[in-house]
Amino acid sequence: MTDEQIKKREIILGIVGCKYMHGSMEKFGGLSIGRFEQLISDGFLSPRDQETYPKFLRFMKKYNQFRAFGYAISPDRHDSRVVIQGLESFPFYKLPPDVVEEFKREFANAKELTVENNRYTCLFEYEGKQ
Repeated sequence: MTDEQIKKREIILGIVGCKYMHGSMEKFGGLSIGRFEQLISDGFLSPRDQETYPKFLRFMKKYNQFRAFGYAISPDRHDSRVVIQGLESFPFYKLPPDVVEEFKREFANAKELTVENNRYTCLFEYEGKQ
């Protein structure tokens, strides 16, 4: 990855100036649908997560109060990548019951699903595939 690509990736993720220690990762959150789609079009997302992208994108297009979160692996590593782990409501406010039910149904297979205290989060974890 070139310095220009690294800078562009960090701008999209909102982690400009992060100090990767060699081989580390940087978490990010609050990723809008526009920036999510830009990561895809610019080729920054990990191919191993592609089965969840359409589901996340459909839900975010329908309900714009959701944002994506995940992590970026340091550009110093051979396996440098961006992983979208899940969605969270943003800002945290009470959602209509039908939206909550759809969220629970759509992401029932998540590793963690939080639907309480006006917080709505789904977390998927990816192991071993690249």
